[in-house]
Amino acid sequence: MKRNTFRDLFLKRLQPLYDARECAAMLRWYVQDRFGIPYHQFLLDGDEEMSDDIDYLSDLERLSQGEPLQYVIGFTEFCGLRFRTDSRALIPRPETEELVAAVVDENASLSGLKVLDIGTGTGAIAVSLAVRLDHAAVTACDISADALALAAENAHLNNVQVRFEQCDILQCENLSESYDIIISNPPYIPENIRNTLHRNVIDYEPGVALFVPDDQPLLFYDRIASLAAQSLLPNGKLYFETYEEYHPQLVELLMGKGFAEVESRKDFYGRPRFVRATR
Repeated sequence: MKRNTFRDLFLKRLQPLYDARECAAMLRWYVQDRFGIPYHQFLLDGDEEMSDDIDYLSDLERLSQGEPLQYVIGFTEFCGLRFRTDSRALIPRPETEELVAAVVDENASLSGLKVLDIGTGTGAIAVSLAVRLDHAAVTACDISADALALAAENAHLNNVQVRFEQCDILQCENLSESYDIIISNPPYIPENIRNTLHRNVIDYEPGVALFVPDDQPLLFYDRIASLAAQSLLPNGKLYFETYEEYHPQLVELLMGKGFAEVESRKDFYGRPRFVRATR
């Protein structure tokens, strides 16, 4: 099969699931990752035959069933770093890069910080902070042993030391150490909107990392905030990524637990997305 033929087939197979713009972006990403060449080179050499070294038809079948591209190629980019991705953990989102950037911007001048990432998943937040914060001692926890194994692979891939711990944060009575920074992007999507999400999310990504009961939307935030109130060092900071609908309630919750300087921030789409609170 020639490259041009594959390009046309790729777009045809995926357009029932994604709009034309998304399909084009996915094709560009796929080509650059799988072939290791710039996309424009792939187009210029459109009459060349596809390599037998790549099972591209199998990849295309998986994509046409709705499996996320990041799982099919096995990697994603986050904060300029490369992370392994598969069904063991949620795919890191671009918005979360803004959360990491805020932590780095506010704390880069400090050395030797103790950092805890709760609900680490792929380890994207923890590993990125370990790379960017000078001599930070980073700990990351998750309820899933499989996710922690993936996160450990990503720490090794990016040549940083992160301590990983398995922990059900909802059952945790206290943290074993004190920290300068506690950060979390916990489950926050209400169950009642599950069916409105794209099938590549609800059919493939782990629901335990996404959804909360409709009657307890701040379930994880409440527990983490209580633990942080006990375990943050003086002037320590708590950072959250949040769900827009419950953003005001989270700010009130943190103020009610005695945090100072509770600050709400918007993402690059202009939606309330992040909260920072100081002990």
